[in-house]
Amino acid sequence: MQFKKKHIRERILKETEDLLIEKGYSNTYMKDIAKSAGIGVSSVYTYFQSKAALFEQLVGETYENIESLIDYFMSEEVWLDPASWTGKNEENSFFNTIVDLLYDNKKASILLFKRAEGTRFENFYEELLLSIAKERNTMGEIVEEMSVRYLKREFPWYISDLLFKNLFDSLLNDLENGLSKEEAKARIVEVIYFYMNGFKGYIKSDI
Repeated sequence: MQFKKKHIRERILKETEDLLIEKGYSNTYMKDIAKSAGIGVSSVYTYFQSKAALFEQLVGETYENIESLIDYFMSEEVWLDPASWTGKNEENSFFNTIVDLLYDNKKASILLFKRAEGTRFENFYEELLLSIAKERNTMGEIVEEMSVRYLKREFPWYISDLLFKNLFDSLLNDLENGLSKEEAKARIVEVIYFYMNGFKGYIKSDI
């Protein structure tokens, strides 16, 4: 059995991450990874069985954290709290939290959302957006209760799906283009308040 060294494993992961961000999954090969890490190809396979295993190691934790975050923000407790979707509680709002998560795991987030073609994660973003819309559609009683509590008239909820996608697209572009976390948060707040101005005709004045 070959002895594995932690620093070599970490070097492989770092070089793989940089190569994948630069070239994408399909255009990155194990020989490229080995060359960048300064080891033989067989040595890479000693630590990771495949390129897919490397990719999963790099994005797996971020993927699970995003899934957990979405589950939390689609819960009844959050949906019935207007601060979560009006932007009044910026510190704990969904997009403030997602900015922290993506920026604290910047390279993994870029890989997961922008460089996953050819991996089992390649449809993750589309599936994420669909799951949010689907989850909301199955929350009929909760959405109805929220509407009774906080809205003056029926709201076309598909607009919230468009808002989510537009904000997420903007955030991912900011992340990839090097905008700071603080700038990204400020831009999101501006967009949310812009949308909320149009939303005011639906919201009761006392929330």
